[in-house]
Amino acid sequence: MNEIPIAYIHSLTLVLDNGDRVIFQGDDLEEFDGTSIISFISAVSDEISDQHGASVQDLEIIVNYKKIEDEVAEKTQTLLSDKSDND
Repeated sequence: MNEIPIAYIHSLTLVLDNGDRVIFQGDDLEEFDGTSIISFISAVSDEISDQHGASVQDLEIIVNYKKIEDEVAEKTQTLLSDKSDND
């Protein structure tokens, strides 16, 4: 989980022990100064717990695999183009 860059996360939901859910969308996450999802969770969990009177019990992460696939395809195409140009 620590290896997932924030740029590839579509949404992150913090599930509190009272059943409340706090949802962060991709844009909310990208505004965070850090690049690690762990540092983001650490930075917001105490504040969220104080606001809701309940501690963070679980989390759900939805990864934007389409974005990853598009970037991998683009980089692969670039590599293949560079190789064919060198042949």
